[in-house]
Amino acid sequence: MRVALDESVRRTYENAFNIHPQNTSRAYACKQDQFKRWCDDKWPALSDLTRYTVTGPNLYFFHVECVIGSRSEKLCQSTVDSYVVAMVDLGQQQKQLNININPSPRANAVIDLLKITTYEKDQLRRENFADREVNTLLDGYTTTNQLQQIARFIWTSTLELAPARLMELADLRSIVLEKRRR
Repeated sequence: MRVALDESVRRTYENAFNIHPQNTSRAYACKQDQFKRWCDDKWPALSDLTRYTVTGPNLYFFHVECVIGSRSEKLCQSTVDSYVVAMVDLGQQQKQLNININPSPRANAVIDLLKITTYEKDQLRRENFADREVNTLLDGYTTTNQLQQIARFIWTSTLELAPARLMELADLRSIVLEKRRR
C-alpha cells in the first residue's frame, strides 16, 4: 500500500513538472545551472546531494557573490527576483524528491537583501533624476523659503486677478480697448 501511495505521489510531481511552461523551465534551468556551478566551486568535497541543496544561507550567499555583487552592470530588480524564484523552484523539486528537508530558502536575509537592492536602485534613480525633472518640487532640493515664495506669488496674483475672473462675456464686449478704431 505504501509503495502504491509513493508511486502515485511521484507521478503527480512528475505531471506537475511536465506541465510547467517550457519558457519558464528554460529560464529557470540557466539560473539553476549557474547555482550548481557556484556550488561546485564552493563545496567540491561534498556529495552531489548535499552540495546542491538549496537553503536560505546558500541562496543568500549565491546572490551576494554571483547575482548582485560580481557584475559590473547592475541587474534590474525583476532579474534579481527571477534568480530567487528559480532557486525556490529548485528547492521545491528537491523537496519532492525527499532530498531537501530544509524550510523555504526565502530566509529573512534573502528578503532583506532584495529590499536593499530595490532601495539602492531607487536611490540611484533619484540621484540621477531618472524619474523627475531637475529644479522641480519633486527633485528634493526645493527649500521651505522657495515654497513660501511660490505660495506668496500665487496668493497675490489671485487677489489681483479676482475682478477679472468675475467678468462675463457681455462685460468683455463693452470694454474699450486702447488703439482700437471704431
